[in-house]
Amino acid sequence: MLEQLAVASSKKKPAVIGAGPGPSQLKFGDGARGFFGEFPSNEFISGSALASLVGLTSGTLRNDASSWLKFILDGEIIYVPKLPIRYALTWNQLNAVNLINGSKEISVQGFNLSIGLLKGADADPGVNGSGNYVDGSHHSEWSRLLYPLIKNDADLPAGIVNPLAPYANADLGLTSSDAGRSWCQEVHGFGPTHRVLRGGSSVTGFWNSSATSNSLAFGWRPRLGLII
Repeated sequence: MLEQLAVASSKKKPAVIGAGPGPSQLKFGDGARGFFGEFPSNEFISGSALASLVGLTSGTLRNDASSWLKFILDGEIIYVPKLPIRYALTWNQLNAVNLINGSKEISVQGFNLSIGLLKGADADPGVNGSGNYVDGSHHSEWSRLLYPLIKNDADLPAGIVNPLAPYANADLGLTSSDAGRSWCQEVHGFGPTHRVLRGGSSVTGFWNSSATSNSLAFGWRPRLGLII
């Protein structure tokens, strides 16, 4: 099931698969690609505390107490908030405080983590396409992590729907309204000033907008990677 979207895994894996905050036992998947589950922000960090820690003041706080989702992908433990934690901010504003490619490091609960955005396209620049289930997006981090979590998205082909999927799109804040689309790392194929957004009312959504746009629909859903 999960293997249909998998790509070659790194040989470098954490010494302990369940290392770091949050659940230590996989709900499904394996050390190359798996999901540990959800845990509350009071066991990790709130949205407002994270923004303060990294110096992000742009946009508007949303879902401050969002719980966190814990994954492993290609041997790396990754944390993503269940819901976007800020919105109405631009890609450029995130870039101004080094919150794009994971080169910034922080400490949370005594653990060292990188912080950036998820990769939303298969390459950078991404393809020039928009809509749901767009070719050129299915092997990205966004797709490999989040597709297996959704149980009822009509845009997900039946062959890759995970029978253990625990969530509906709305459970992860994937809607057509405020913060429904999340900024990702890549330049979009539409043009060099445009960046990739993922989400909307479908987990498969692949969109673009100018890096200077602060639409209410655009949210910050950071990617935290455990540094072993």
